[in-house]
Formats: sequence, C-alpha cells, structure tokens
Amino acid sequence: MRYLLVIIAMLGLSACSLSPVKTTPLTRYTLNALPTKVVTAKSTRLTLGVATPLAEPGYATRQFAYSTKPHQLDYYANNQWVAPPASMLLPEIVRSLARTKHFRAVIGAPYTVSADVQLDTRLLKLRENFQHELPVIELEVQANLISLRRGRIIASKLFSIKEPVRETNPASAVLAANRASAKLLAALARFSVKATS
Repeated sequence: MRYLLVIIAMLGLSACSLSPVKTTPLTRYTLNALPTKVVTAKSTRLTLGVATPLAEPGYATRQFAYSTKPHQLDYYANNQWVAPPASMLLPEIVRSLARTKHFRAVIGAPYTVSADVQLDTRLLKLRENFQHELPVIELEVQANLISLRRGRIIASKLFSIKEPVRETNPASAVLAANRASAKLLAALARFSVKATS
C-alpha cells in the first residue's frame, strides 16, 4: 500500500510539471512621436548628415529603464522598447529636420553622399524616475553640429527634458517618453536651423 501511495504521489508531481507555466507576455513599445508644430526656416544649399545616435552605458539596450534611488538603474521585466531608443531616434531626427525645409537634403547614417554639416547625438538618459512625488520621464541628449568642410564643431548643446507620467503604469510612461521625444526633436530642429543660418 505504501508503494502504491508513493507511485500515485510521483505521478501527481510529474503531471504538475507537465502543465504549461503561465508567464506574463512581453509588451514592446515604440518611440516615434514627431512634434506637432513644424520648425520652418529659410532654405539653404546645405546637406545635413545625421549620424547614428550613440547611447551611454545602461541605455544602449531595448530594456525600459527606471530609477527609484539615486545612482541606481533598473529595468521593467515585461516591458521593453522594440529597439534601443537611440536607434529609434535616428529616423525621427531625420524626418523632423527634413520638415524644416532649411536644408537642401537631410540624410541619415550611413550616408552614400557627402554632407556639409553633420549632427552627432548621444543619448545620456531615458528613464522613468520615481524619486519625485510624481514619476517623470527624464530624457537627456547631447548634440554637436560639425562642419565637415572645416572639420570643427560649430554648435554644441545639452538637451534635458522632464515629462510627467500621468498614471503609474508602463504604457503611461511610454506616452510621456514620446511627448519628451517630440519636444527633443523640435528643440534639435531649432538648434540645427539656428546654428546653420
């Protein structure tokens, strides 16, 4: 009888191990909001090349970053970007700058033609910060405009944007990140136009 009970218990345990394990599905998000207002300026004969944005360590990943303590970075387990945010910014920067009509052409990396001016950007921060009373998205990007003819930097600026998160869930944080991104794109367009006018 004891052997029979052991066999029944083993069969019950093996049946439990064969059942599918329920996991939370992974949700992927995009960063692709363009500014609602188009920055326009007098047209020039300049061709602007937009280099592939670089990212600081901790942000060169698809993982969705957040912070609850100073100098600490964590990532959501079941929510991530479809691609690293810096790479998602490249086509949006190109589109936003092309909409200004200021440049003869705006080309994204890798270029097959030569450019007169190049825009280099580095993503320094893109995270949801819970260290405030209400969470905020923090987006920081360093931008440099380089004259390729002269081989020197003609303008440099640090963009720092904070956008409130309206609800405490990842989807709301993504909406805030897209609003912050749209503000960044508008600021980059103004910066690029002013520096090359």
